[in-house]
Amino acid sequence: MNEHSRIHSIDCMRLIMAFLVVCIHIPFNGKVGDVFITFGKTAVPFFLAVCGYMLYRDDSQLMMKRLIKQAKRIGIFYALSTAFYVAVNIISIRIEYRNFASVKMLYGPGTVMNFLLYNYWMYAEHLWFLGSLFYALLIMILLNKLKLLKKVVFLGPLLIACYVILSHMGIGQWYQLRNAVLVGLSYTMTGMLIRRFEEKILSIKFITAILSAAFVVTCITAIVELNSYKEGVGVPFVSCEIMTFVLLLLCLKLRNFGEGTLMEKLGRECALPVYILHIAVMIFLFFVIPERVGLINKFGAVTVFVVTTVIAAFYEKVKQLIIKPK
Repeated sequence: MNEHSRIHSIDCMRLIMAFLVVCIHIPFNGKVGDVFITFGKTAVPFFLAVCGYMLYRDDSQLMMKRLIKQAKRIGIFYALSTAFYVAVNIISIRIEYRNFASVKMLYGPGTVMNFLLYNYWMYAEHLWFLGSLFYALLIMILLNKLKLLKKVVFLGPLLIACYVILSHMGIGQWYQLRNAVLVGLSYTMTGMLIRRFEEKILSIKFITAILSAAFVVTCITAIVELNSYKEGVGVPFVSCEIMTFVLLLLCLKLRNFGEGTLMEKLGRECALPVYILHIAVMIFLFFVIPERVGLINKFGAVTVFVVTTVIAAFYEKVKQLIIKPK
């Protein structure tokens, strides 16, 4: 693949995945909500796999530069996002309880340890993705320095399997299993594997038909899993794990899909801001719009997604105007 070529289909898929993330945190009512959550299980794995795909290079020195650059970028996003949500929650507690004494609710026993070890903080729980990826990038930088990364990447699928099995066995807390090794590292390294063997995979005869059929089958079996587990959507679905990489391969095969569309532009520029900001937008909207109103009660996910996307697009436009290319 040309170093500077864009994969337009991936940018489009980023926007869809950002919407599915919102649907997880602000679900639709009833069974429809569970269905959206089911397919939303592919969202963060897709983001991580794409990150790994984009980072991988045959030249270890070039890959090291990309790993370090990405680690700095994600580390900054993680630190700023965490600080932002500390402020958001302090303000929301002040509004709700009319005093700052209740701010201690933000920090209970074990909060700091859970945050440092598992990137878990209940008042901005969705930020675990950034923390998990940041830790995974640091691990990959070390592995690459030791000249082991290209060998260790083959463990990616195995680590995903471990995550799924341990989750279904009920070992540990769900946020403990969703750690940098079993999730951050596993999906990212599997994305690297796909980049490494992309040419061979995509050259398989009838690969588009095979992937399309696999997507349809995993959609059906995901719904079967939804109705089979007593935990409901509380555990990983095998179908969704497979579907994640089927979608990535389809995007790579149909890389020009969506080229030049608004969807591509929004996916490229707004997917990460939407992921980070949607909880803050939700908190704000829930303060100003009564819960019984249809925009919140029935279509909360759509409302929050649209508002957050508009904010993210406005932010990107302002940033482009301020930081003009020389």
